[in-house]
Amino acid sequence: MRPSYPRIGIFWVYQQKLISKSILLSQASYSSVGIADCSFSHIDVWELEKVYLPEYPKLFDSEYQALPRGRIVFDKKNSNFSMFADRKIVRSKLHRRMVINTFSLQTQKCIWRTDPHYVVFS
Repeated sequence: MRPSYPRIGIFWVYQQKLISKSILLSQASYSSVGIADCSFSHIDVWELEKVYLPEYPKLFDSEYQALPRGRIVFDKKNSNFSMFADRKIVRSKLHRRMVINTFSLQTQKCIWRTDPHYVVFS
């Protein structure tokens, strides 16, 4: 079994599956206050990279805000990951587990936060 390393990035939940883009935490750069974040945005990854293709062709021409989504950052000072997400994700044990597994995180180091920036618009 090969080791997995923690990642930070962005994600969406669609049909009980995760669509995501991430980088290894070890490759991240930190802000002046010690927060590691990825440089890519939901809108660019969705509209320009079409991260949902080829697996979900029905999502073509959909808006990036139409699905529950979120972002994971790392706080070096407190040694924890903050997940900013739509409340549907934060409230769902299944969705939280999917994120933790996909990003190779440890549950005890994760802080889940709702954020109005990630509210779903349909």
